[in-house]
Amino acid sequence: MVQGIRTIALASAVDSENPTIGDLKLVNGDFVWLTADDPEATAQAIARRLGTYKGEWFLDQKEGFPWFQSVLGNGRSPARIKALMRRAISSTPGVRSCTLVSYELDRQLRELSVEWKAFFDDGKIYASSDFDVAYIVEVS
Repeated sequence: MVQGIRTIALASAVDSENPTIGDLKLVNGDFVWLTADDPEATAQAIARRLGTYKGEWFLDQKEGFPWFQSVLGNGRSPARIKALMRRAISSTPGVRSCTLVSYELDRQLRELSVEWKAFFDDGKIYASSDFDVAYIVEVS
């Protein structure tokens, strides 16, 4: 990640200051800031990358993950979907490479959850389960 850029942490549990999981995290009334080299910031960047639909951001229609264009729908290749996810994770600032990616579609809940393992710039391998960040996309 670019030096000097800070990310606001997201609440991972409900408490008196943080009533909603995934909202901006507060401690003693102050925002919790993550530094650019913090693995939690990289995990949040992966979640943002996977959670933004391609074409959703009005300033750059090319940004985002191609959920509608390449993933959701009948007849999609699981190998191609995994390759797209692996590329999106590997190209996230702070990630050297994605070593594993899997996904599960819950048709009844209409949700797709993603699990990954990646080699971060700090030289360690992290898994999506190491972080309290949701990697779930609603496919309604």
